[in-house]
Amino acid sequence: MEQAPTLAPLATAHGHVVRRLAPADISAAADVLATAFAADPGWVALFPDEAERRAILPGIYRVVLASDIRRGRVTGVARPGPDLHSALDGVAVWHLPGDRPMEMGDRVADLLAKAALLPHARVLNRARAVSAGFAELRAAAGVGEDTADLYHLGVRPEMQGRGVGSSLVRPVLARHPHAWTETMTETNVAMYERYGFAVFGERRLPALGLRLFGMRRAG
Repeated sequence: MEQAPTLAPLATAHGHVVRRLAPADISAAADVLATAFAADPGWVALFPDEAERRAILPGIYRVVLASDIRRGRVTGVARPGPDLHSALDGVAVWHLPGDRPMEMGDRVADLLAKAALLPHARVLNRARAVSAGFAELRAAAGVGEDTADLYHLGVRPEMQGRGVGSSLVRPVLARHPHAWTETMTETNVAMYERYGFAVFGERRLPALGLRLFGMRRAG
């Protein structure tokens, strides 16, 4: 089974370095993703209360990241210093050809249920609705084992627009040009288009106020 590509330390324009994350990075990486996705429409639909959402997301992402970090799938952008584990500004999770994961909504819903983090059963139903929408897009696009899946990409808000995300995405696309990703925001659609992705399809979930975009990069 192919592992995530080995990325040599790579200086960005702001003196950051890209490196493979280790188990000691789980909390810092979860904090990056929780901060980056705090206002994401999907999480807002699941947990409308902002205080609850901000409190619960770091724990969710710690669970989500644990397996991926152990399998070498997670890279991060860190500021040089004595403690790189606490200085992360960006995190990316890639599932590469030959290692097809569950879709995002299924995996998150399953982890939430197992961790007893669901305050109400209706939250699980919402997550399943999102999962079903993305699953339809994947099936229609024929996403398979030859596709690199950008599963998560998060950058701290104050560091966005500074090349942090690009340093996590472009080296992998250079090796695996045929790729897929999903988003629920038009802003992210424009960002992924700059990496060569194009919207393959869209699903609307009026009950949740969500638009799901499946994006494919032909390579």
